[in-house]
Amino acid sequence: MGVSKKEISPCPIDVTLSVIDGRWKGTILWRLLAGRSLPLSYESTEMGGEFSHQFRIRT
Repeated sequence: MGVSKKEISPCPIDVTLSVIDGRWKGTILWRLLAGRSLPLSYESTEMGGEFSHQFRIRT
């Protein structure tokens, strides 16, 4: 009984596309390519007010 290489170490891109496969794949990929993403770090967010791991409270 053999095991295919894909079952041992699947490509992360293939796994991601299979998860978002269907109706939303085009929309998600289009928005990512257009650069409409969330800030990747705290430093790149707008400063001011208190900051919590759950939500931001504006002052």
